Amino acid sequence: MTNDQYPQSKHFLALILSQLMVGINIVGAKYLLSHISIILILCTRFMIATAFLGCIHWFLNFKKPSPCKARLRDIDSKTWGIIIAQALCAGVLFNFLLLTGLHYTDANIAGIITSVLPAIIALLSILFLQERANFFTSLCILFAILGLLAINIHSFHLSNLHSLVGATIVLIALLPEAMYYVLSKLYHNRLSIFTVALLMNLINLVVVLIIASFTLHLSHYNLSLSDVLILIIIGLASAMFYVFWYSGCQYINGSTAGLLTAIMPIGTLLLAWIFLGETINKLQLLGMLLVIASIITNALQKKRVLPVSMFS
Repeated sequence: MTNDQYPQSKHFLALILSQLMVGINIVGAKYLLSHISIILILCTRFMIATAFLGCIHWFLNFKKPSPCKARLRDIDSKTWGIIIAQALCAGVLFNFLLLTGLHYTDANIAGIITSVLPAIIALLSILFLQERANFFTSLCILFAILGLLAINIHSFHLSNLHSLVGATIVLIALLPEAMYYVLSKLYHNRLSIFTVALLMNLINLVVVLIIASFTLHLSHYNLSLSDVLILIIIGLASAMFYVFWYSGCQYINGSTAGLLTAIMPIGTLLLAWIFLGETINKLQLLGMLLVIASIITNALQKKRVLPVSMFS
């Protein structure tokens, strides 16, 4: 059966599931951060994602005559530099800042703020790629800014300064994530997307393990069975985000795929409400709607799908 014969609903479902994987990561990490260090969470996450994608990569290339090693030998130093930069931007930098921000703010707020990513990509594309700010781009950025203000307006006083700090750190985390997209638009390599994904996870795993060797003391942790299960779940969710998105975005047009990213803040909100007991006020709900409007506006001008990071 060819790809064109698959029901369209399967591709929509794959994109929706990819956004729910992001929500699972945010909510799961928020729960674990109360008693587990960021480094341990990242070590486990990249280890599981690397092992999972490695198995998929081996399975897909098992009967192919052209081994992966031959293609890797053909990569020049510049391409390796770009792959490493992309890996660190979308991996260690983004996740470390995101998890740090989650220490100070709720998971539902972090989920909504991460939805501003398309607007930040649009802004960085104007700055670094010399793209013109047309009407849709300007409207996208405006909706995102208004949404962020509405989400955090309750934090602009001393009693909620803790939450404002967390929201700000989460917002800063989107800058290296957005740079991944900018680098993806500037440079292209000949490797398969699964190979690149595996390399990026492996690079981040090596970096996190080096950091862990100096800072992590496993004897300090007494992990419960639920902690272990959640660590496994967020590790698999990290890898499955990429699998689901790649499975769907190839067969769904860019505008529709962009619209479906609005599932992420809604999914995160629902998961945080169900599992963490978090609530959202009317102003934050208005902010979420404005952010979704930003995503829709951004999607309306897209004629193709941007490469999507597996670390979001």
